[in-house]
Amino acid sequence: MIKDVTIIDHTADIGIRLSRDRLETVFVDAALAMFDIIAPDSTFLEKETREVQVEAEDIEQLLVNWLSELNVLLQLQQFVPARLSILEMDKHILKARLFGERIDPRAHQIEIEIKAVTYHNLKVKQESGRWSVQVLFDI
Repeated sequence: MIKDVTIIDHTADIGIRLSRDRLETVFVDAALAMFDIIAPDSTFLEKETREVQVEAEDIEQLLVNWLSELNVLLQLQQFVPARLSILEMDKHILKARLFGERIDPRAHQIEIEIKAVTYHNLKVKQESGRWSVQVLFDI
């Protein structure tokens, strides 16, 4: 479980709020927190590697595209990352390497299905040298 993450309960949604020193870290931890919501009692191993790239017009859209791409990997390939490494990032592009495994129903319990990453109450901001994000997921 990712530390220092606030879970936000919202009608038909669930979300996260967290703050970190670096933009890359807040994006990585937001992704890991999303998977903690999806499969809170499961541990995933670094058995396979994937690379992803997302682009956007701004930093908020980049976060939504990033989390959406990871959710698509889960939905289509049953792949869950145990660790994520950002290879390149600015406010318009994110390239990452994912280390994880496919869901094994004998070892992993999916508790919540995320239908979409939403723009509702979305926040990505930097204050006093720290990056904060808030994002809601439609469940």
